[in-house]
Amino acid sequence: MSSNLPYLWIVAGPNGAGKTTLAQIPRIAAKLASAERLNPDDLSKVLLQQRGGFTFQTASAEMLQATFIEAAESVFQEAQIALTNNRSICLETVLSTPKYRSLVELTLNRGGFFGFFYIAVKSPEISAIRIANRVAEGGHGVPTDKLAARWERSLAQLPWFVKRAHYMLAYDNSAEVKGTPPELIAIKNASGLQIKRPDLIPELTHALQQSLSS
Repeated sequence: MSSNLPYLWIVAGPNGAGKTTLAQIPRIAAKLASAERLNPDDLSKVLLQQRGGFTFQTASAEMLQATFIEAAESVFQEAQIALTNNRSICLETVLSTPKYRSLVELTLNRGGFFGFFYIAVKSPEISAIRIANRVAEGGHGVPTDKLAARWERSLAQLPWFVKRAHYMLAYDNSAEVKGTPPELIAIKNASGLQIKRPDLIPELTHALQQSLSS
């Protein structure tokens, strides 16, 4: 995306919700087409390969943790540089911490654009099933005992980001049948926030409503 101002797109959601799937939805893919993708998971895979041909399955727990931390910090620093240089970038995150708030503030302070996409599932149990399937296919795992806390923290962070987004889409991706498209729950644009399906995930609806006052 060619612009004299920074464009920040964040694709967020709990572990296993389907953030990569969300980015492939046509209306989202079109907006992200010109954005540089900065993904800590992808960088972690590269770093493990460079350090002896390791994979998410063959690396030790200590190596995985160190690599994930290094990749996350590297991506964060690269994002800061990109936004300072008025580039268009897209980040994927569980959103379990306020870490990316400073990137949003950097973008807005420079007069830039912030777009936010959130994909949710109805419970941490769904996340656990999705992650188990991902590991079976060669992807990285997440300790099961951390999933519930991350699911809750992700929703707790949501209002702050939705409030500041120029454009936002929120989806439910809880369907059990593989290939079922995520269902649109809410949209935010110049006309304001519209919650189209408040019944699907009550916790998400509550978080979206909080964005109107947080």
